[in-house]
Amino acid sequence: MLRRCALALCALALALPPLCQARDPAQEPPNAVLLVAKPTILDPNFSQTVVLVTQTREAETVGVILNRPTPLAASELLPPELPSGNYHDAVYFGGPVLRQVIVAVFHSEHPPTAPAFHVLKDVYLSMHPDNIQMLLERKNRRYRLYAGFAGWAPGQLEAELEGDGWYVLPAEDDLLFRQDTAGLWQELVLKASGPRAALPLRRTAYARSGSAVFLIAEPGLRDIDYRQSVVIAARAPEGGHVGVILNRPTRRSLGSLFPDHAPSKKVRDPVFYGGPYSSDALVALVRSAASPGGGSLPLLKNLYLAFRATTIDHVIETTPNNARYYVGYVGWRPGELQREIDRGLWSVLDADVDTVFREDTGGLWQELRRRAHRIRAGLPRQAAALDCALSKVISPPR
Repeated sequence: MLRRCALALCALALALPPLCQARDPAQEPPNAVLLVAKPTILDPNFSQTVVLVTQTREAETVGVILNRPTPLAASELLPPELPSGNYHDAVYFGGPVLRQVIVAVFHSEHPPTAPAFHVLKDVYLSMHPDNIQMLLERKNRRYRLYAGFAGWAPGQLEAELEGDGWYVLPAEDDLLFRQDTAGLWQELVLKASGPRAALPLRRTAYARSGSAVFLIAEPGLRDIDYRQSVVIAARAPEGGHVGVILNRPTRRSLGSLFPDHAPSKKVRDPVFYGGPYSSDALVALVRSAASPGGGSLPLLKNLYLAFRATTIDHVIETTPNNARYYVGYVGWRPGELQREIDRGLWSVLDADVDTVFREDTGGLWQELRRRAHRIRAGLPRQAAALDCALSKVISPPR
């Protein structure tokens, strides 16, 4: 949204060893691989992503997401003195670390003079301002710009790999500069895992039908994050379940979180606490007849859960009060929610859009818990319908 000044970029370059103080490219062999997110990754920053990564001398891992183009123009992000008009490609979302910093992946037959990572033969990764300026000033260069980057502390990525979070593939020059990245993740998942990957990909079409339910915390659920909570949840395309807590308003407005963004000040509702996952990220429940954009999960007819920052920005700037905004979200691994329900930690009800956007959520937990217990106690027909609805959202399609 805001222009970034060159001095700020230089200051960040001096302060950040991972990307700006990269190795001398003339002395380093190529060092990069592709990380392909497995379908079990629910974090919206990395769900269904392909990440080019390299390792620093300090054993940290850094890189950029290759398949998240944004609608932003380079002129919106670069200082006005740079010739941003020479860049004609999309600016991509590189990762959740320092989204205001511009990173470049570029082709060069000769090592650049400013610090950069040598990722492939004749391909480099850098956020150094001198390299960015050089690329913009010279026409007909093969390069791509990213806003932000991805980073892992020493040992962190190894733990994620042991936890079955990523596939690892060799990096290829053509993949880095592919013009249409829409099907890149699906292609590489199939390449990495073979025909077995087709099952979770087919579930995406099922999820589009929308089959969300309300989860009402029972008193035995003592976790402070979920005590007396009402959650709207649906099966995630990659398996497991995701949702947000509906009855935890905060005292903050969206405008107070983004004081320099005028459209945010038009939002009337407070920001809600959505859950403990990615509690520094903004997600939104959007009332819309059609999908509000990429990274949106259909929950009900005319209701979507939006994760992607560019989609949420578009909603705020066009129809700000057709949505409710949350910090963080709730997530369950495959089978985990069913086990919690079997233990009696949650009651389940059919979800509806009007309840989602209720203005006063103060008594919502008590009201829905009473309704769930009435159904359970003496209305067998409704209970049977509820069991049918629950089986649709919990059980995998056959």
